[in-house]
Parts: sequence; C-alpha cells; structure tokens
Amino acid sequence: VVPPPVLASGRRTFGCFAQLYKLNAGVVQVFARILRQCPGARLLLKAAALASEDQRAALRASFAAQGVAADALQMEGPEEHRVFLEAYGRIDIALETFPYGGATTATEALWQGVPVLAFAGERWSARLAATMLHHAGLDDWIAADADDLIARAVALFHDPATPQRLATLRVGLRDRLRASAACDAAGFARAMERAYAA
Repeated sequence: VVPPPVLASGRRTFGCFAQLYKLNAGVVQVFARILRQCPGARLLLKAAALASEDQRAALRASFAAQGVAADALQMEGPEEHRVFLEAYGRIDIALETFPYGGATTATEALWQGVPVLAFAGERWSARLAATMLHHAGLDDWIAADADDLIARAVALFHDPATPQRLATLRVGLRDRLRASAACDAAGFARAMERAYAA
C-alpha cells in the first residue's frame, strides 16, 4: 500500500481494472460524465483485452463520442499479478462497473488501499462491490444509483480535503478488510460445516 498518487502529482486519477466486456455503453457514459465534470482528471483502465491496439482505439472512440479527450485516458493491458496489484498505487479512486460489478477487482482495490465508488444494483452480480465496501466500513462510498455515483465522484474531485482523506483511509483500509467478515475464512468454514450438518 502506497500513498495516493494525488499527493505527489496533484492530479486526481480514477481507475477501473475490470475486464473490458464490463465497460459497456452505460458504464462509458457514466465515466465520461465524471471526467467532463472533473477537468484535468485522468482515468486509468487496465484489462487483458487492452493489449490490443484495436480494442484501445475502439474504447478511445467510445469516450470521444461522449466528449472525453484521449489524453484523459490511460489504457494498459495484462501484467503479472503482483505488478497488476502494484498498479493500484497509481490511482486515487476506483470506479465500479454495472450491471456486472466486480468481486475480485473490488476486493483487490480495497486490499491495496484504494476506495471504490460503487452502487448496489438490482441483482447479485451488481451488489458484490457494495457488499465488500459495507464490510470494510465504507458505506459512504456506496451510491444510490449511477447519478449519485457521478455526484459523489465529482464532489470528491473538487473537495480540497480529498487528498488527505484518501491518504488517511489508505493507511488503514487493509486492516479494516482483514478484520471484516469478508476475510474471516475460519468463520466461513464453520458456517459451511453447520450448513452441511443441517
């Protein structure tokens, strides 16, 4: 876990490390609305499919159609897992996809000290990130819907207290997650055993 990059660069960086198929038109539209209201912000996108220049070009075109310049985007392909995890050190705030959110990506972001902005959708696959945030004690990072997610991201961007807030949060986020039910492997095993016995 490293300090949020905004402390060194002054530039706020959002990130999304979800698989490319989760970056549907609705997600691109929401991310673009955030970037348009956050001048100078950058969005780091990291996914295996972004190793392809054709995929990167298509994604740039999707954002351009929403009024986002190419220089606001940074796209990267696959890396060895430890290097992939270290890349979380280059983003300040992670953004969650919908309607298919992430479980592993949300958990890894939190483990690396990066808070995730998400909203709880209507189905199990859309509620995983919100569940992890809840267990980490980050209910204030769970938005009501896409519009609320945008509003929260923009407010965090413009709030001068955000860099220090992120730095403080990052230091203890792994311990919060480790102490939560999400990381209680022994408790989970006991619960499964009780279910099997019943």
